Amino acid sequence: MTTTTLRGLKPDVVQAVRKRASREDKSINRVLLDLVEQATLGPRSGKPCRHHDLDHLFGSLSAADAKFLDKVLTEQRTIDKEQWK
Repeated sequence: MTTTTLRGLKPDVVQAVRKRASREDKSINRVLLDLVEQATLGPRSGKPCRHHDLDHLFGSLSAADAKFLDKVLTEQRTIDKEQWK
């Protein structure tokens, strides 16, 4: 692994990186490595991408809603043999 020094970072960039490191509970070095990797190799960079945009829905269905959803999905998964002749 190579050591590289970054010079001339604007104070607002340094502050943003520090905030991000704190928010993500990572070191400043790790945040900078991730940013460089994403900028050069793309957003996936061989790592699985985790999304959190639907987390607020987890566990939000009532028992009745879950039962109804299971029923509807079961009906949709049924093969209509008449259409497959």
